[in-house]
Amino acid sequence: MNPLNPWVALIEMLMLLGMAFGLGWGIAWLQYRKPINGQQQAIRKQQTALDKLTK
Repeated sequence: MNPLNPWVALIEMLMLLGMAFGLGWGIAWLQYRKPINGQQQAIRKQQTALDKLTK
């Protein structure tokens, strides 16, 4: 981690930051996709029921 060119250090830091963000996003997506899908299905069900009432 002692590059001679400062651009190499900048690119390395940006890559590490991007990988950390991607890893965190992936873990959050895996952890919360089932509850989010359940909420989306409940919203769709309520929306269809509401549409039937308003027609």
